[in-house]
Amino acid sequence: MDVLTFISKMAESFAWPIATLIGILLLRKPVFGLLPFVQKLKYKEFEVEFGKRVKEVTAEVERELPPTGNQLEFVQLESNPIVKLAEVSPRSAVLEAWRSVEIASLSVARKLLGPEFHNRTMTYQALRAFEKNEKIDRNIVGLLRELRSLRNEAAHAPEFALSRESALDYANATQTVVKYLNSLAAA
Repeated sequence: MDVLTFISKMAESFAWPIATLIGILLLRKPVFGLLPFVQKLKYKEFEVEFGKRVKEVTAEVERELPPTGNQLEFVQLESNPIVKLAEVSPRSAVLEAWRSVEIASLSVARKLLGPEFHNRTMTYQALRAFEKNEKIDRNIVGLLRELRSLRNEAAHAPEFALSRESALDYANATQTVVKYLNSLAAA
């Protein structure tokens, strides 16, 4: 075997490993940028849960809207349908929990914004109206948008996987926001 044949065989045997390494290096940043959106990653015996955004929103809700009185947490109610639903389908529990926020948002929008919002039925339009008219604190509107974004991921992401605990954390956060919105509508 001459030198050129040897170099050719070496290049041939290292082509795929080098191409893979270059691909990983080039796609490193975009892939890591997508990690916050991943809810669950599993490879053989290795499983990682990513409920990061739900935890962040829950912490922000607790900061912005501290619970009033000695109320039991929403998820502690054994008879609560969302708790039962989270056992079977955490995705469905998130969607159902969002419905209460949507109903409360629309109710507040109709009450606070009057005739300009009377016939509207979309939460997105209610959030835009809250921002525009500054009737609700911008931090609360930001929370509503983040909760809506999480709900949209649950509804539309094809490979969405969520733990029961994350779904219940989301449900607790939504119920705190609903109580706040209902207090605005009642005022």
